Amino acid sequence: MNINKNIYHFIGSAISVIAVIVGLKSVLVQLENGENERPEVQVTPDFLEANLTRDVRDSDLELILSRPAEYHTFSELPILKS
Repeated sequence: MNINKNIYHFIGSAISVIAVIVGLKSVLVQLENGENERPEVQVTPDFLEANLTRDVRDSDLELILSRPAEYHTFSELPILKS
């Protein structure tokens, strides 16, 4: 009966030791002098480019209304023509 309990304790200890070794390895990799660094490529987000080149469309409700829109300006939904 004692042998079975000792096996469980041994397995738990082995898992703990492996976890500590993996953790220390990851810390050591992070502390290296940048030998494995990849060059960063700066990317402009698409939403900035899309806003600069956007064509004004007559079907945009935001451009038809006055700013700021009055409270309850429509009693029914407006019909937009495309």
